[in-house]
Amino acid sequence: MHMISDLWILALVTFSTLLSALSKPVPLILPEPGNSHLALQREGIQLLRDLQGPIAPVVVIGPYRSGKSFLLNQLLGVSCDDGFGVGHTRDTQTKGIWLWSVPQEKALNSGEKLSILFVDTEGFESTGKSNSYDDRVFAVSAILSSVLIYNLPETIRESDISKLSFAVELAQGLYDRYAPAAPAAAAPGTMDNRRTDDHAVEGQLRVPVDQAGSFEPGAMLWLIQRDFLQGKSASDLVAQVLSPVPNPGHDPEIQQLNQIRQSLSALASNSTGYSLAQPHLERTKLCELPDSVLDPKYVGQRDGLKTLVKDLALPKLLGGHAATGSQLADLLQKLVMALNSQEIPNVASMLEVFNKDLVRMNVASMLEVFNKDLVSKSVKRYQALLATLRLPLDDTDMEAEEQAAKVEALKLFETSVVGRKKAQELREQLLLDLTRELKVRNTENLAESNRVCSEREARCETDLDSLQAMRLPSLHNFNASFLKCKATFQAHCLGPAKASFSERLDKAWHRSQVQFKKDYNDRLHTGLLLLALLLAICCRFIIHIRILEALGWLSFIFLQLYPHLGTGSMYDSSWWHLTVRGWEVVMFLLFGFSGAWFVWIVFILMSLGLRAYLWQKGSRLRRKKEDFLEFKS
Repeated sequence: MHMISDLWILALVTFSTLLSALSKPVPLILPEPGNSHLALQREGIQLLRDLQGPIAPVVVIGPYRSGKSFLLNQLLGVSCDDGFGVGHTRDTQTKGIWLWSVPQEKALNSGEKLSILFVDTEGFESTGKSNSYDDRVFAVSAILSSVLIYNLPETIRESDISKLSFAVELAQGLYDRYAPAAPAAAAPGTMDNRRTDDHAVEGQLRVPVDQAGSFEPGAMLWLIQRDFLQGKSASDLVAQVLSPVPNPGHDPEIQQLNQIRQSLSALASNSTGYSLAQPHLERTKLCELPDSVLDPKYVGQRDGLKTLVKDLALPKLLGGHAATGSQLADLLQKLVMALNSQEIPNVASMLEVFNKDLVRMNVASMLEVFNKDLVSKSVKRYQALLATLRLPLDDTDMEAEEQAAKVEALKLFETSVVGRKKAQELREQLLLDLTRELKVRNTENLAESNRVCSEREARCETDLDSLQAMRLPSLHNFNASFLKCKATFQAHCLGPAKASFSERLDKAWHRSQVQFKKDYNDRLHTGLLLLALLLAICCRFIIHIRILEALGWLSFIFLQLYPHLGTGSMYDSSWWHLTVRGWEVVMFLLFGFSGAWFVWIVFILMSLGLRAYLWQKGSRLRRKKEDFLEFKS
C-alpha cells in the first residue's frame, strides 16, 4: 500500500515537473526594430490556433515599471524565474505582447471548458518608443481581451482615462472594419446574456446590446497597486472617475473631459475596481520573498483578485458568438496588418501636421483634429483623382469616374478614422465636401464641353458653307462630307453640352440641305441646258450626226419651256428624279468611291477611241471629197 502511495506521489511530481517545463511565456507580437510597427510571432499564433473551444484572454496593460509581469506571475502562482520576465531596472522588461503557454480552465454552465489565457503587454510611456507604438499595443490589447486589467500605481489619473479612451476609440474603429459581422440586433432594452456564470461580481453590470455597439468589450478591471490612500473603495473610485463631470457653466475643457468619458460608456458599464496593498517595502526583492514574508493584507487581496479574475473571465465574443483561438488569431493578423499600414494620431504627429502647440490637447480634441485632417486628406485625394480626368466627359463616364474617386476617398477615410461615434458624422461631412467638389468639377466639365463642342460645331458649319460652292454639285458628296464632319463632332464633342450643340448642328445641316438642294437643282438644270445646246452644236458642225443634233435641240427646247408650262415644279417630277439619280450615279462613278480612277481611265480611253474614230471618219470623208473633185475635173 505504501508502495502504491509512493508511486502516486512520484507520478504527481513527475507530471508537475513536465507541466512546469511546458509552461512558459510565448511571444505573440514583438516590435519591429527601427520603427513603430508590430510583428506577429508564429509561435504565439500557433498557440492560439491550438486552443480548442471558447477562450478568455486576461490581458494586463499599464505604464512601464508598474509591476504587470509580477502581478501575472502572482495570478499564475509561478515564480519570477519560471514565469513572465520581471525586471528591476529603469528599462522596460517586456517587449510587445506575450502569452502564457498553458491556459487555466474554468467550467461554464453549458458544460464546456473555458480556456483562460493570461497575456502580458509592454508598458507604455517608456523612453525610446513612439506614441503610435504604445497606441498599437494598447488597441490590440483592448480588442484581444475578455478581461482587461488596467494596472495603475497608487491611483487613477486623468491621463490614464484619456489613454484608455484613445485606445478604445482606435480599437472600436479597427474592430468595426475587421471583426466578424454581428448578428441581428436584439430588441431595444434587452440585455446581453453573455454572463451565465452563477458567481456574479458585485458592481459588474451587463451591457445593453444597443449601447455596446459593434465593439464587444469584455470586463474592465481597474487595478490600483500600492494603494495606501484612505476613503473611497476602488470600485467607488472607478465609478466616480468614469462618471460625467458636472458642467453647469458649459466649460469647453470640462465638456471635452465628458466626451472622453462618453467614449468609454461601454467599458464603464462593464468596469469594476480593485486595489492591492504594497506587498513588501523591498520592492526589488519581491521575486525572492515567499508568501510568509509578504504583507498578509496583500496576500489576502491577491487571493481575492485571483477569484475575481476567474469570475470575470467569460468567453471572448466576436460577432456575438464565443470566439475560438483560430478566429482570434485570424482577427489579430488583420488588425496588425491594418495598424502597420494605418496612420495613428498622436501629439507628435499633430504638431508636425498642424505646427501648433498641442501639448495640452486631450484625447478628444486630438482625435477631433486628426479626424478633421483625415476628412481634408480624403477630399484632397478625391480632388487629385478627378484632376486626372481628361475633360470633357459624358455624364455616364463622369459618373463612373466620380464614383471610383469617391470609393477611394471613402476607403482612405474609413481605414484611418478613429472613433466609431464620430465616424458617421464625419462621413456625412465628407460626403457633403465631396458633393461640393463634384459640383465644381461638373462646372469645369460643362465649360470644357461648351468650348470643345462649340469649336467642332463651328468647323462643321464652315464645311457646310464650303460645300455650298461645290463645283460639280452632288447630293451624295454633300451628305458624305457632312456625315464625316459630324462623326468627328460626335467623337470629340463630349459632356453635358453635347446634346444642345448636336441639336444646333442638325438644324444647321437641315438649313444647308434645303439651300443646297435648291442650288443643286438650279445648277443641274442649267448644266443640262448647256449640255443639250453643246450636243446640238457639236453634232451639227463637228461630227454631223443629225439624230443627236435633233435630240440636243429637242432637249434644249424642252428644258427651256417645261418650267413655264405651269404643271408644277419640274424638280418634283418623276423624270427629274430619274435625271438626278443618273447624275448622282455618274458623280459617284467619277468621284464617289476609291475605284473611280478606273472609270476615269476607261472614260479617257473611250474618248481617245472616239476621237480616233472621228478623225479616221473625217479622213475618209476628206479623201472621198478629194476623189470626187478630181473625178469631176
